[in-house]
Amino acid sequence: MQDPSSIEVLCPRQPEEFEAFAEALHRSLWFPRLADDHWIEREGAERLRVARINGEIVGGLSCHDMGMWFGGRCLSMGAVRAVGVRPDARASGVARAVLRANLVELKEKGIPLASLYPATQRVYKRVGYASAGTMHIYEQPIAELFPISRTSLQPRLLTGSLASKREILAPLYKERARQTPGHLERSDWMWERCLLKPGGKSLRDVYVFEKSGEIEGYLVCDQERNPEQFRGILSIRDWVAKTPEAIQQMWCFVGDHRSHLDTVKWFGPRAEPMLAFLDQHQWEIEESLTWMLRIVDVADALAQRGYPAAVSARVVLQIEDEILPWNQGCWRLEVTNGQAQVQKTSPTSDVISLRVEGLASLFSGYFSPFTLQQMGLLHGSPQACTQLGALFAGGEPWMPDMF
Repeated sequence: MQDPSSIEVLCPRQPEEFEAFAEALHRSLWFPRLADDHWIEREGAERLRVARINGEIVGGLSCHDMGMWFGGRCLSMGAVRAVGVRPDARASGVARAVLRANLVELKEKGIPLASLYPATQRVYKRVGYASAGTMHIYEQPIAELFPISRTSLQPRLLTGSLASKREILAPLYKERARQTPGHLERSDWMWERCLLKPGGKSLRDVYVFEKSGEIEGYLVCDQERNPEQFRGILSIRDWVAKTPEAIQQMWCFVGDHRSHLDTVKWFGPRAEPMLAFLDQHQWEIEESLTWMLRIVDVADALAQRGYPAAVSARVVLQIEDEILPWNQGCWRLEVTNGQAQVQKTSPTSDVISLRVEGLASLFSGYFSPFTLQQMGLLHGSPQACTQLGALFAGGEPWMPDMF
């Protein structure tokens, strides 16, 4: 383990620093070399932080400012990605140092949450991240979709620029995001990732489903050719349906590709409502991903989150956080009509002891208080845990976006 004081975390500014970081990512994450791609330009140099030992850059990360929805409210969140450490510098404390520095920086910017998709969970658990939601990649044979009754909705190919398409799609997406824990408030960068094909040079196809000029859903997709045969895959990057008719018509639209495509793929939650409209159980989960959450500022995160309007409760949480000292201690959370007040307080007889990792899983709705008790991350009376569970009750936390 390297002496933490000898690890510098800084903003790269010189060309050679970007080159060294790109080389570290290439060796640790198979990222393309800087000379082969415009990754740093597309990523945004201002978002990068690098770790240096004895004057040599050995790793770093990127962090995007976004928003994340919980309880019907959007909270500021740092989306952490491209965390890489050169193989010869691993097990030296570099990842821990750069991740902690990132959390401190987010606190200074007033951002109460951080999130990421882990390649391995151990290093992130050590700095207070915890499992908080999922994304599943589904596959369905297109030939098995019929018969499905068509509706009066009509699909229409949406033309125009990325900006014009986003203007139409964003309100429909936001309506779902407001009701779905863990959905992102998509930034410009994330909308580009949604609407542009890999490499960022051409737009995916966008279809809207409408009746009498009113859009009830949209679908963003492209076709992936199987190099070994003529047929291929319909890859749905994003779809949103406001009504049952929209879901039904989307499946009809997918089925109309059966002449030259074998399979449809899409991102969804564990409890996928789209599947309820299929007669046959032919779908499979190709991949299941878990994303992690870190509470950067306990007081701000609890105060800004939304809660069920029908629930009023007061709980005292004693938070253990070995990495971020400002989170440590007792906090009184009082919720009335969905509005929260949070204050530092003293322990009470009915205090709930909670590690900050457990708070992250509770905050998103991923684990209940009783599950966290089983995991050893929470200690409290049954009555207090019941109150806590009611406060953080909600839908399944998931997101359709990778970052």
